[in-house]
Formats: sequence, C-alpha cells, structure tokens
Amino acid sequence: METTVKQPEIKVMPSQVFETLIAGLIYENDLSIISGQATHQNFKLSFYGEQENDYELTVEDFGYDNDGDWVQLEPTEDQFKTMRGKLKMKVMEDNELDKLENVTFPTDLYSFFGVSRGDFFGG
Repeated sequence: METTVKQPEIKVMPSQVFETLIAGLIYENDLSIISGQATHQNFKLSFYGEQENDYELTVEDFGYDNDGDWVQLEPTEDQFKTMRGKLKMKVMEDNELDKLENVTFPTDLYSFFGVSRGDFFGG
C-alpha cells in the first residue's frame, strides 16, 4: 500500500512566487466588480474589488495545493499593499478607458477650428 507524503506546510508565500503570480495576473471585470487571478505551479492568488465598496480589496485565494489539500495563507502587509495597488491601478485604467470611449468629436472639424472648406479648396 502506497502512502503519500505531504510536503511540510509553509506559513508565508515566498516573495519570488508572489512576484511571479503578480506578474502573471489576469484581470476580469464587469459593471461592478474587478478581479485578478493567477496560478504558478501549485500556488494560486485571486482577489477582487466591488464598485459598491469603492473597490476595497478582498483576497479570495492566497495559498497553495499541498497534495490535494488547500492551504490558505495570510498575505504579508507588503503583499497586501501590492495587491491593493494592482487593483487600484486597474480601476484607474478602466476609468480612463471609459472616458476615452465617451469622447465625442465634432462632426464639422472645419468650424471647430475656426476655418471653412473654402479656405482650403477654394470656394
């Protein structure tokens, strides 16, 4: 009979693993939620922010699979700040994109710039 030996549990996500996860974040958003998630080897990171809570960071998964058992870790203060910063940057980026999508251009650029077609094409 085979027995599986579980790896010793770690208490803090190693910095190198965390940085790899942060670099590989994939974002999803809808009208009211922005989320980020990444996996690396047996580690997983996911978090989100809701518009109704001013996109306050909620960490969902932050840990690793230890031979079939999920081990949830607590992010360090620096790791938490990094995730919060990434979420805030994504919120700002999305807000800027929304502004660009709502820009309207005048239909008559000649009058917008104070000239007429005749100034260029004779008339």
